[in-house]
Amino acid sequence: MKATAIYFSPAGGTQKAIQILGKHLENEGVRVQYLDITGDPDLFPQKIYDKIFQKVEAHDLLLVGGPVYINHLHYNVLEFLQSLPPPDGKWADKAVAVASFGKISPGVALAEAAKALSASGRLVLAGLNIDAAHCTTRLAPQPIGAGLPGPEIDALCRRAATDIADVLHHRTPAVDSTQKLARQFEKHPNLQDEREVIAASYPMPSIDEQLCNCCLDCVAVCPVRCIQEKDGSPFVTDVRVCIHCSNCLVACPMNAIPMDMRGTEAFLLELLARKGLTPTSPSRSEYIGFDEK
Repeated sequence: MKATAIYFSPAGGTQKAIQILGKHLENEGVRVQYLDITGDPDLFPQKIYDKIFQKVEAHDLLLVGGPVYINHLHYNVLEFLQSLPPPDGKWADKAVAVASFGKISPGVALAEAAKALSASGRLVLAGLNIDAAHCTTRLAPQPIGAGLPGPEIDALCRRAATDIADVLHHRTPAVDSTQKLARQFEKHPNLQDEREVIAASYPMPSIDEQLCNCCLDCVAVCPVRCIQEKDGSPFVTDVRVCIHCSNCLVACPMNAIPMDMRGTEAFLLELLARKGLTPTSPSRSEYIGFDEK
């Protein structure tokens, strides 16, 4: 049996979750092919999906993962899922989705993933919401979910891997969890498009040429290739491409990217407080599917 894991992980949280789940799938006799599409030049910014699809090996399970952005599955991931080829001799007809969120709320990410996967002809076995470090608060005085995910999701991923392997090895019947995951839509009605929120509330990136030392670290870590290199210097291609992951802010040794996120950080802390949570509250990861009621 084989699984192909395709994931977008700007700050590494989704990748950690996929790898932990993959480790347990391997222990259950399911080999895993990993395809990290973060920063892939065939996807960002031009979206040439076919080149990614050509890298996919024949598999029995499609495992997909991405971050939650303002209660939604990140739009780059959702658009990718909506472009998937239908199941055939190469592409599996069974799928599992993983969404990483920064403690506040997983929103409707798994519901959106399940809807797209189901529309492509796949049976969605389960979904995992993984509590991860909130990418935009990594430089804040109170970073949210620092260090997550880690060993705390090991048991959860082990249980998911066992259930998945039981289906793939024909020990238990496959049951579609799409409707179960769709309950998230009922819990979060009338959500605003995350791109509208970002355009209205988030600062746009720029590079201070007087401070920049042209180390190109920002280019190396940009997950959507918003920042690229020309003649040895970094430049912002199009501010609308930026996903505000803060990777460039974390990487820049010169503080040459004047994108002030302090207002956003304060708002996120307020959202946490409304839920009775703190930046260091225990992991809120959850596994939805199979025997979950």
